Amino acid sequence: APSAVIGVSRFILERHVQYGYFHDVPIKAVINNTRDPRALSIDAQGSEHTTIRFGFIGRLDPSKGVELLLEQFSRFQRKDAELWIAGDGDQKYVEFLKSRVKDDRVKFLGRVKQRDFFPEIDTVVVPSLWNDTFPGVVFEALAFGKPVIGSRRGGIPEMIRDGENGFLFDPEKDGELLDLLNQVANNPSDQ
Repeated sequence: APSAVIGVSRFILERHVQYGYFHDVPIKAVINNTRDPRALSIDAQGSEHTTIRFGFIGRLDPSKGVELLLEQFSRFQRKDAELWIAGDGDQKYVEFLKSRVKDDRVKFLGRVKQRDFFPEIDTVVVPSLWNDTFPGVVFEALAFGKPVIGSRRGGIPEMIRDGENGFLFDPEKDGELLDLLNQVANNPSDQ
């Protein structure tokens, strides 16, 4: 029998125990994922922009909540706002997403490096619908000094102190994400 078990987030460790695994293991610990900050090029400088720029970076997959983000952003009234979507996924799904967007404020970038993305964004949105274990995009965004609007799923709430380094929302409550987009846009000094 193992003498220790490690989870990448408190959420994932507790979920395994809840399902009956590792009950008798004496040492249970959480060691969060990390990134080498040198690989991220955190000192990269972004361009000056007068718009409010929200960004999503990651795999374009239904579980990641990109459709929810696009739908909520389509109801966002600010004309001086942009939504940058970086990443790729199944080609049919990506084409489906693009076909639904009739808003020139939304830009699909394809795959880009973190150092080319985060400096250009004001706020990062992580709208996961599934219980993301401990998504690196959250701590990468925070490492770049960017606030995160994240869903209350999986390990995401373990990294975001609501109202301090970002905001949390329930993706099943219609309008919560839209409310946060408005809150961030109307109070840029709070970021």
